[in-house]
Amino acid sequence: MKLLGILIFLFSIQLVNAQKPPSAEELWATWENDTVPPVKRVRALSNFIWNNILFRNPDSAYVLAEIEYQYAVENNLNEFRANALNMKAMTKQLQFKFEESLSLLEESYKIYEKEGLSKQALLVKANTAHQFSMTNDYPKALELFNEVFDSARITKDARALKSVFTGITNIHQSRGNYAEAALFLEKQLAEYSDYMDASQNLTLISTLSENYSLRGNYRKSI
Repeated sequence: MKLLGILIFLFSIQLVNAQKPPSAEELWATWENDTVPPVKRVRALSNFIWNNILFRNPDSAYVLAEIEYQYAVENNLNEFRANALNMKAMTKQLQFKFEESLSLLEESYKIYEKEGLSKQALLVKANTAHQFSMTNDYPKALELFNEVFDSARITKDARALKSVFTGITNIHQSRGNYAEAALFLEKQLAEYSDYMDASQNLTLISTLSENYSLRGNYRKSI
């Protein structure tokens, strides 16, 4: 359960639109309408997979992500090729097939980099770091998190920063270093909270509150 919770949090940071999403019916209708521009169609399919299928049925999500990939190839939409690969990687992570996931993440990252989509590439690298953390390869995870942090703090990329802070905190706590985790998160919140929106800050504050609670410091956890 703990691993699944980390996965769900990891994937949730990739949501671009925090507003109420279109319904499944609307998204599917857009995808099936061949008079709609290709970019809008494939985006609808991607959102349909994310909002309605991914966490409930990874096998079906994988099939649909492959359809997204092939459509992106046919229409020369390389950003969505990379997106589809990243989505396929998520399905493998949910099934604990980490070697397959890693290969897909690497391919997705290369496409984003080639297309000059640095923010998306950075999030894929952060996802890869989280995966190494989940398989207890903490040195590799920290190496990647630090690379992401070095880029994100320059560009003030809030989603990447939040991913790094959560990932490193989880590593400290997985090693039993709860006090060190709290100190790390307190420092990052103090320095970078202005870069993040209310929802992103709230997630980190909730993580810190849980840390205090686990250590019996209920006054600070409130």
